[in-house]
Amino acid sequence: NAMPPSMSIAVGQGRTVRPEKHVKAMQVIKQQRLELEAKRKVADEAEAVAYKEERRAIELNNLLSDAQSAFYSFQNELASRPLGLAGQPPKEVQRLEQLARNFEFAQAEAAHQQQIAAREKGFHVHAEREAQRLERLAAKNAEAALFVDQREHTRNATRKDWAETKRGTEVTAASKVTERATRRLDQQEQATMAARELARNQESIARVSNAVATERITSTNRTTHRVQREMVQERYKRHEDRVESVLQLKQNADQAFMKLKGSNERNNRARAAKEADHAANFNALVAQGENPYKTFRQ
Repeated sequence: NAMPPSMSIAVGQGRTVRPEKHVKAMQVIKQQRLELEAKRKVADEAEAVAYKEERRAIELNNLLSDAQSAFYSFQNELASRPLGLAGQPPKEVQRLEQLARNFEFAQAEAAHQQQIAAREKGFHVHAEREAQRLERLAAKNAEAALFVDQREHTRNATRKDWAETKRGTEVTAASKVTERATRRLDQQEQATMAARELARNQESIARVSNAVATERITSTNRTTHRVQREMVQERYKRHEDRVESVLQLKQNADQAFMKLKGSNERNNRARAAKEADHAANFNALVAQGENPYKTFRQ
């Protein structure tokens, strides 16, 4: 990467540099080339602009000549008439004034354009000098530029060989990765197919199991409904039996109450008869002059 000790690079204003490294020399040469390209582009653009402005100045000078010729010609024509300039109609005087204004305007435009053209020409001359200065530097540095280009070409060739080798290595590695990826995809596809087959089998089993379960549930529901109906019937029957028992108990109670009532009435009648009999006997004993209490105690 080292530069030859005897090789120097001109950098302008009589100065030269002797870079020790090829990279530094390459940077200097590339910078000069880029600067030369930029300066040459500026010089070409400035030349085009200067040429354009010069053509515009020539056109304005021609217009100025036409305006000057028209003004002086019409002025001389009016002056040659019998009444002179002072005795001309207003329309002719106005025309002369308009030609005078046109002449003054053309003079101002031509002068301004001459300044612009001179300025652009100065820019062009300066840009051209800068571009020529860099071209002279490029000519002086031709040997160094050739050495830099050759070294760059060699380095690019080396880089290209390295890139080709690297590309071959990367292609081989990519091929291996592709093969592994293909195998993995095949394995994944097989696993997916096995999973799908298992899912189909499980779905078939689930359908059969679902049918059996549905049948069992239907049978269980029928049994449940039958048992529920029987339980309802049994509950109704028990209710009716309880109602019947209550009614029978009420009837028996009524009958017992009626029997008790009849017995009480018979006892009451017997007791009343007995009391009436005692009263009669009491009264009879009293009538006979006996003591009924003593008789009853005896």
